[in-house]
Amino acid sequence: MNNAKVGFFICPGILGNYSVAGLGFKPATIKFCVSLNTGNVNNWRTCFGMIDLVGNQNVGFILGGSGNKFLGDNKVDRCIYIVNEIGVIVVQATYVSMDNDGFTLNFSAINSNYTIRWMAIG
Repeated sequence: MNNAKVGFFICPGILGNYSVAGLGFKPATIKFCVSLNTGNVNNWRTCFGMIDLVGNQNVGFILGGSGNKFLGDNKVDRCIYIVNEIGVIVVQATYVSMDNDGFTLNFSAINSNYTIRWMAIG
């Protein structure tokens, strides 16, 4: 059975597990794109991450800013990862589970200035 669904949420306001439900299927893979939801013209940050049904996860991060400042990083132990200009983690999440009707992540750094967009494939 092939299923796909897209959605988004604002970064949670509390640390810990955050579940997305209502997909109508158990995902095999989820792709993430995270970005600032404010109109900051001096810099931008984004990450592209993924998780799969067997627990693999990875993420690539990039930051660009005024004065030609660019940072980048990648991790294989988390699926969402954003740092600020001085290297402080501002948003971070790891895989918890693929659920029968969605998925669960664990947020260890949160910031409501970020939107998490996702695409679930089953």
